[in-house]
Amino acid sequence: MSHCWGKAKTLKLLESNISLLCTGINIKTLPQSYREAITICRRFGIKYIWIDSLCIIQDSRDDWKREAVTMKDVYGNSMLNIAAAAAAESSEPSFQSRDPYFIYPPRFDAQWQQDEDAQPGTAFNTSYYIVDEDIFEKDVQSSPLYQRAWVMQEVWLARRNLNLTANQLWWQCSELTACESYPHGLPSPWAGIAGRMRALNPSDDREVMYQAWLKLAERYSNCLLTYPSDRIIAYAGIVQHFQRLLPHDDKYIAGMWRSQLPWSLVWSTHKTRPCYRPDGYRAPSWAWMSVEGPVLLESKPPALAESDTLMTPCTVIDVTVETDDGTNGTGTIIGGYIRIKAPLTRVGVLDDSLSLETSPGEWEYIPGTDEGVGQPYRRDTWTAADFDESTPDGDPALSFLEPITETTLARNCHDMQTIPRVRQSFETNSDPCTTGHDYHLFALPIMKWAQAGKPFCEGSILLSKPGWPIHIYQKVGAFTASGDIAIGALERRREEHVITIL
Repeated sequence: MSHCWGKAKTLKLLESNISLLCTGINIKTLPQSYREAITICRRFGIKYIWIDSLCIIQDSRDDWKREAVTMKDVYGNSMLNIAAAAAAESSEPSFQSRDPYFIYPPRFDAQWQQDEDAQPGTAFNTSYYIVDEDIFEKDVQSSPLYQRAWVMQEVWLARRNLNLTANQLWWQCSELTACESYPHGLPSPWAGIAGRMRALNPSDDREVMYQAWLKLAERYSNCLLTYPSDRIIAYAGIVQHFQRLLPHDDKYIAGMWRSQLPWSLVWSTHKTRPCYRPDGYRAPSWAWMSVEGPVLLESKPPALAESDTLMTPCTVIDVTVETDDGTNGTGTIIGGYIRIKAPLTRVGVLDDSLSLETSPGEWEYIPGTDEGVGQPYRRDTWTAADFDESTPDGDPALSFLEPITETTLARNCHDMQTIPRVRQSFETNSDPCTTGHDYHLFALPIMKWAQAGKPFCEGSILLSKPGWPIHIYQKVGAFTASGDIAIGALERRREEHVITIL
């Protein structure tokens, strides 16, 4: 069963009552959504049901850690996953009261004359159905259950899902997505939208797998967790599924795949809600897993034609991510870095655009990019800077691990959890050094391409501080540059180094 726990107090498996519950449970004492799931099992003739709150010892961290890594087996090998999609917590009903009349698409009959050349008095009768092409998104993906991060892998790994939504029942398996409105399957192409939520097969094209990974990761980043520290482990089942499908030499690295570097370093946050890096270390700054909040991922620019060029000025030399249990990347991350040979340009940020130092302490827009700054669509040459983190009010923010010294780096590179996180406000109208901050910002180009004869560049904004070991950086944002003037100005000031990003 996949369900939202909510805040209601319900029966749970504890170390103090495990002997009692092993002898039997009075079904009448269970929450309503549990009882309804049991009813479904009985109607199908199924004798067993797995519910996390009753099958994992809730006050035992050791039992939770053992069970959490086997979720892929529980849901992947189940006969059926019952998803209580409409219930925001376990005490709410999954069987919603509804009017069956509104399930079926309404039909209307139209009568009109075909055209001016038709014979007088000739009329045509046609019947139409009014349908909602967003029905799957509204009923299933926007339901309370599907906003929870743990549920993402549960419903994606299960071979069959029965979704109990507010309006109707939905069925999903590898062959069919259907509902009461469309019992024989969703009309095409809607079925393709729903099908992207299903697990992949070994026969699928590898590029399809990597694109599916990006879509899943984006959706997962937008899901909510009661405990943000679960962000990595709650995705472990999907990671393990991909590990079985992708080549054995393609290593999983903190939400990314080694073969997709450096392209996958191009990501930004989607400020539909505040984004931030938690105080406790979660992942390296260059990994999207480090941020709490929705992210936007792309392995290559959208709408890139086959005739357009795509290249990177970066070379990945080494990348390392360490976990607390030495697993294949799905354990708690305790440290990591990526070492790249790349060109860097020291930059500032003015009104969400990149700026360059014109004289000591004076920072200005890149010549030719200031016209139309702040407008949704700029002219041929422009830059845009976007910080990974934001305040509750939506203003730019940044944070970084501090202090970083030669001693702490040598000792803690694989145990970054011992280094505290420093948060600082950011004013996007001047260089940081002129506002009392002692850090510097750099533009790291990662992806360059020409589209319709116009050059583009995307990359990361890195932060470094005086006193840190040489060429040590942390990611704090992303940037885009367009046009020969903007890109040329950045490239004229770049210096190539071997850098390490923590």
